[in-house]
Amino acid sequence: FSNRCRTALEDVIATRVADIRLDTGLQDACEEDLQTHCQVSLKEMEDDKEKRKTALNCLQQFKEELNSQECRDKIHRKTQRAARDIRFDDVLANACQEDRKNFCNDVQPVSQVLGSQLPVIKGKPMVST
Repeated sequence: FSNRCRTALEDVIATRVADIRLDTGLQDACEEDLQTHCQVSLKEMEDDKEKRKTALNCLQQFKEELNSQECRDKIHRKTQRAARDIRFDDVLANACQEDRKNFCNDVQPVSQVLGSQLPVIKGKPMVST
């Protein structure tokens, strides 16, 4: 992959991770909890970009209180995936944005440096931060 292609792909993945409307399994499992705990419906998210951005974060904040076990499981898996790569965790990425600029500005993501040669730990590719 070229760097441009890799960056575009990472942007698509980041969008997919952050927008629960693009994960139909999560949508179906969490629709009721989204309304109960976050006071937002899927319909409202269609018209409101801010609600789309905060919906997943809200579900993650209430993960222990969610009514649906399936929703809890999906949120848990999504949180684990996001923890592997700061770019896919909006709250963490935004909170650390200044530090990343100040201390990591000259650091290339591992995916750009190594491409398909990413190190493997216990059979899982190591994801860059």
